[in-house]
Amino acid sequence: MSQPENPTLKEVEDLTNGICAEYEPTVIRLEATLTELLKNQEVVIDSLEEENRRFTEVELESQQLEAMVRNHTLSYEDLTNGICAEYEPTVIRLEATLTELLKNQEVVIDSLEEENRRFTEVELESQQLEAMVEKTKFYIAKLSTIKKDMVSLQDRASRLRKRAVKLQGAKQKEAQQKEKEAERERMLLAKMTRSTSGKLSEDQGT
Repeated sequence: MSQPENPTLKEVEDLTNGICAEYEPTVIRLEATLTELLKNQEVVIDSLEEENRRFTEVELESQQLEAMVRNHTLSYEDLTNGICAEYEPTVIRLEATLTELLKNQEVVIDSLEEENRRFTEVELESQQLEAMVEKTKFYIAKLSTIKKDMVSLQDRASRLRKRAVKLQGAKQKEAQQKEKEAERERMLLAKMTRSTSGKLSEDQGT
């Protein structure tokens, strides 16, 4: 089974840039979603405050109408119709506001769930990146050790080469010296041979 290739620094850098590129749009979308949520909540709060003010006004008018009934200046039917006429538009607006709020909240919840899923994916990629970085650090340290060993071996090899050159020079010098001695011996032997031959010739002539 083949071992997976070790990541290079360029691959780690590319992966980092890729994760950052994936992470940044997610953060931007999340900020936009939260900003929109806050804006919608402010609108809803303003609407609810306005409706509360209207309810207060209607409540005061209702109290006035009830007082008129007690004073026999207004019938119960007129009171009922008046209260309904005052309350109904406010209730309708309030229901519409709350419906819009619920709809916006559902959209925001869906958006937040989607962003949470994206963050989970980014977190997994970050863990993978962290593992690759740690693995890369290990191999960088290992390469540094190998480099030191190679430098040491290179120094030893250089010293051995110098020693070999020195020995070779010494051997060549020794060989040359032996060659000179052998040549001297040959010349001496030849001289002695000529001398002996000359003496024999003289003896024979006599």
